[in-house]
Parts: sequence; C-alpha cells; structure tokens
Amino acid sequence: MKLKNKDYEALVQLYKLPLEKALARRLFQLDQEQLRALLLSEVDFDDLLEWHKTDDERVSDTVIEELLSEDKEWVVEEIMKNTIHGELACKLNLKANIN
Repeated sequence: MKLKNKDYEALVQLYKLPLEKALARRLFQLDQEQLRALLLSEVDFDDLLEWHKTDDERVSDTVIEELLSEDKEWVVEEIMKNTIHGELACKLNLKANIN
C-alpha cells in the first residue's frame, strides 16, 4: 500500500506487529482533520493536556491545538499509544490478517 504525500513507511516500520503496521499505514492515509477527530473521539482533550505535562507544568492548550492541527506524526503516535488496536482496526475497516 503506497502512502501519499510524505513517505511515512520508515515510521510504520518502527511498529513490531503486523496489525500495528497496518493501522499506522491506514492512519497516515487520513487527512489531519480526520486524524484529529479520531484521536479526540478516543481521548479527552484534557487528558492529552495532563499526559503531556512536563514536571509540574502543563502543556498549553495552544500547543496541543497546534499539534492536533499540524503534526500528523504526533497525532498518529497518540492514536497508536492511546487506543485499543483491535477496536481501532474495526473502525478503520482493516482486515484481520494483514501483513
């Protein structure tokens, strides 16, 4: 499956399991708004802020908003870290036996 725009295959290969690789490939095919909507349907915005605080400082709403709007790699990583892959595969209509 050829990825559009930037070639994200090197990032896809960082995942170990075939399902993880297939999910990452599929996610990189989505546009930024689709990725944002998917992440925020799975993870509460306030939880993202809390998870990304450094020491005792929270990351600002603005920084998270910028990442959600502009950084495809960050959003895909957050989706992969914060979702149950089997459920995500179902949402993305991926087949069970993917290599």
